[in-house]
Amino acid sequence: MNKLKRNIFYSTFYQIIQIILPLITTPYISRVLGAAGVGTISYAQTIVSYFVLFALLGLENYGSREIAQCKNHKELNNTFNEIVFSQFFMVIVTIIIYFIYIVFFASNKQLYLLYTLMLFGQGISINWFFWGMENFKITVIRNLILKIISILCLFLFVKTKQDIMIYALINILSVLLGELWLWKITKNTIDIRMPAWVNIKKHIQPNLMLFLPVLSKNIYLSIDKLMLGAMSTIESVGIYTYAETIVKLPMGIVTAFSTAMMPRITNLYSNHDTVTTKKYLRLSMFAILFITSAISFGIAAIAPTLIPLFLGNDFIDAITIVEMLSIIVIIISIGSIFRTQILIPLKKDKEYSRSIIIGAVINVIINSLLIPKIGILGAAIGTVVSEFTVVCIQLYYIKNEVHIIDSLLSGIPFILFGLIMFILIRTYFQSSLPTISNLFIQILAGGSFYLVCSSIYFIIYKKRVYHN
Repeated sequence: MNKLKRNIFYSTFYQIIQIILPLITTPYISRVLGAAGVGTISYAQTIVSYFVLFALLGLENYGSREIAQCKNHKELNNTFNEIVFSQFFMVIVTIIIYFIYIVFFASNKQLYLLYTLMLFGQGISINWFFWGMENFKITVIRNLILKIISILCLFLFVKTKQDIMIYALINILSVLLGELWLWKITKNTIDIRMPAWVNIKKHIQPNLMLFLPVLSKNIYLSIDKLMLGAMSTIESVGIYTYAETIVKLPMGIVTAFSTAMMPRITNLYSNHDTVTTKKYLRLSMFAILFITSAISFGIAAIAPTLIPLFLGNDFIDAITIVEMLSIIVIIISIGSIFRTQILIPLKKDKEYSRSIIIGAVINVIINSLLIPKIGILGAAIGTVVSEFTVVCIQLYYIKNEVHIIDSLLSGIPFILFGLIMFILIRTYFQSSLPTISNLFIQILAGGSFYLVCSSIYFIIYKKRVYHN
């Protein structure tokens, strides 16, 4: 249990840093590069991210799960080598295809050639190994150091709208150096050697099964930017990107929690410890809904004050998008528990894949119908509807597992508290003048109300949450 607590601490600590650092850099980049510059970088990164997906397949979930199930060092060594060499094979194939894309389709060939380093760096990622080992300290320290260095470089070298290539290079080197760092550490504990092809091949099919939901998920998470770039303007891509960034920044805390819990839940399932599994799931759902309800309704409430202060006048249109997208904080977080603590540990890969694919199809259809008519707002609607659909389908598949519906219902009051907090801020504390003092008052008033209500509710149900 102490190891689990440490992993949750390290993951949460890093995600908090992930929240704090963009609060420093985003206002600077939004003003230096503008909506067009942000859109150009975001569009390129979205393209490259799809090639990264094909390089990794479903490795982050599959690799972590397989490593977590290893019983001894020999099995661990063999599993790592078998998986990582299948990964190398896919990286080589993907880079070749990426070069073909650059030659025939890329508009800014110089920028996309530079992003080859990003593709390589993310393609050789072995984060899955450390996650499966429940060793989050190493990745947290590495990421934190590199983040700080990249931020210093950003302020030193990115000064004008013409510095897009410099900005891209800083981000790319941060990723590449980080992955090489992990490889150096791994060589001290793993005997890296190429296994027989038959042992490599046996991981491809199950990894591919998890690739379909990963691909589909990334389609409905990033297809908005691709379709906005194709059907609208590059500025709209920039506005949507930063609106989405603001909404999803705090979600890193939820991601950290779920990622840290998955190896432990997997182990509990493999040992048939249903009592402890049920307890962890109930506590997870309760905690996640407490956190995300405050984040979701809080961000929506302060958006008219936050956006002009944080992003500048180029991004005023992001206010409506933030208000609409804020609900996905709750939806995605619930889905994160369904995925990492039930579906993947129970190896319900087909069910998981099916839900994600349906969500992706719905997102593409809605985007195709609405983006040409209402632009960015249509992309936001598509995202919300598809995320909600995915969670509903997943809930249907797991409704009989460890009383998940009871756990879900226990956190519903937090959503009610969040909604009342939103109404309170908008009714009594909304100001036409966006100032830091007004923003602080809104956060203080809304946060105080939410914490008081939640504390009373937690006290009432404390015995049930911990002992049932």
